[in-house]
Formats: sequence, structure tokens, C-alpha cells
Amino acid sequence: MSRLAPKKDVLRALFARSGNQCAFPGCAQPLINNKNQFVGQVCHIEAAMPGGSRYNVNSCDEYRRSYTNLILLCYPHHIETDDADVYYADKLKEMKCAHEKLFEKSDFKIDEAELYKLSSEMERYWDNIEILNKFEHMGSGSGLQIEINAKATFFNILEEVYESIDGVQNLLKVLRKSDDNLVHDFYSLLDKKGLPKTIFEDIPY
Repeated sequence: MSRLAPKKDVLRALFARSGNQCAFPGCAQPLINNKNQFVGQVCHIEAAMPGGSRYNVNSCDEYRRSYTNLILLCYPHHIETDDADVYYADKLKEMKCAHEKLFEKSDFKIDEAELYKLSSEMERYWDNIEILNKFEHMGSGSGLQIEINAKATFFNILEEVYESIDGVQNLLKVLRKSDDNLVHDFYSLLDKKGLPKTIFEDIPY
């Protein structure tokens, strides 16, 4: 099943009960700034993909994008709560519940245009993830996959990419050399078999 972006009504409910603040205890970082821009993060309590924090193999994609499994955080606290040993699923659910109780009577509403924009961007994000997954499977076993550590620094990732590119370039050099020697090797094979070189002259190379 394809990864699913949260529905608009789910996002609307999340913001309505957020008080426009990060759900991390004691954090008052706004989710929508004074320019009506979304500067927070829509986070999964149980990860949407294998390998993510708190991924539950027994769950399903519909639950993963549900209201129950989503929490609004600022970027720094999104990164902090990726530590699943400290911030296990039930702890994040309790955090979300306690935060929402503080804003039960909040009248905050996300601008519908911003909601539409956010929803569209998340849909495009998951579509791109699906495309990348397909490419990953297409390249599986070819030896040409580029494995990236997403938690590495930018420069470390860049170094890994350059190393992979060098590997591809070396492979191309080997193939080019093999291609340059192909005719010579073919003629050598004909000689070993006692066949004249002219036998294939009417066939274009």
C-alpha cells in the first residue's frame, strides 16, 4: 500500500487543538508564524516508514496518518523526540493529550489556504518517497545503489556521494576499455578457432 499523507480534516483538527504551539512540554514555539507561514512539523508518533522512530510493523498506513498517530512539534523537538528509547509511543501520546487539554477552549484556526498548501506539500512528499522506493527496488542487486546515512552531516553525505560517483566512473572506464578491446579480442577468438577474419565482414559492427 502506498504511503498516505494526512487528510485535511485531520490536519485541521490537529491545529484547532494545538493552541498554535509545539506540543513539547514547556515549549511555546508557534506553528504558524506572524506571516501566516507553517514553521512547525507534522510528526508521526509511530513512524510512517520502516526504519523510522517507533515504527510499528503491526499497524497500517491508515492508522499511521490518523489523528491519533500525529503530533505537532517545532523542528528542534521533532529531532529530540526521534530518540525512541526516551520518547516511546505512549509517552508521545501522553504528551499530546496533556498539551491538547491546555487548549480545549482555544479558538485557533489554521488559514484554509495554508492548510491546503500544507496538505498538498505532504501529498507531494509521500508521492516522491514512493517514487524513490520504486527506484531503490529497481536498482536492487545492481551494485550501483547509493546508500545515504540521513543522520550524517551534509559534508559527510557529500563525501559518500562523491565516493559512489568515483565508483561509477571507474566502472565506466573498465567498460570503455573492454569495448575498445572488443574487436581485437573477437579476432583473437576467430584465430583460435581457425576461422577467417572476413567471415563477419558483411555484418556492421
